[in-house]
Amino acid sequence: MLSWILLNQAWKIPILRDRPGRITGLFFVGYGLIRFLVEYIREPEITYALTGCTTTQGQLLSLPLVVIGAYWLRRRPKNTYVTE
Repeated sequence: MLSWILLNQAWKIPILRDRPGRITGLFFVGYGLIRFLVEYIREPEITYALTGCTTTQGQLLSLPLVVIGAYWLRRRPKNTYVTE
């Protein structure tokens, strides 16, 4: 619910709304970072506790979300229309 409220407010910011992919990138980065941090609080899985890994599978899976989201925020869309 909180993410819906934040994305709804982000839609009102013209710099995020006017470029395609910015809201999606913002969601991916936010979700990935929050999930990465929440994994510290969760009880570790037994397979990772036995191997001694410091990162969980959830943290490893959230890193591509942050990278893809950063790409979507930073990319320049192709100019498919001519403005005069």
